[in-house]
Amino acid sequence: MSIERIDTLVVGGGQAGLAMSSYLTQLGREHVVLERGRIGEAWRSERWDSLVFQFPNWTLQLPGYPYQEDDPDGFAPRADVVRFLEGYASFIHAPLRGGVLVVSIRQRAGTERLLVQTETATIEAVNV
Repeated sequence: MSIERIDTLVVGGGQAGLAMSSYLTQLGREHVVLERGRIGEAWRSERWDSLVFQFPNWTLQLPGYPYQEDDPDGFAPRADVVRFLEGYASFIHAPLRGGVLVVSIRQRAGTERLLVQTETATIEAVNV
């Protein structure tokens, strides 16, 4: 079995993972974002339908990408948060791989590199 090698892996395609991807891109760093489901999967499938973003809309922003709705003092519903995350991933051209569940991360023996085991592959990375 061949092992894919990459400089940096980001685990998770939510707010933090996408923000990290944006900064890595700005720095010219090779990377891939692994997401177990779709962008913002936790917002899609692990939240109540009635959940809203916990802070006013004016606080909902990612690097270089503010939330742009008419009510800055309102609270974005779950579906709007998902659309916001999808829009951001598209805006930054995130190198996203969806449907990839990371099952373990361990140090490769005798090196400082990390082995990331997914359900279907092993990826070797310098940073995770």
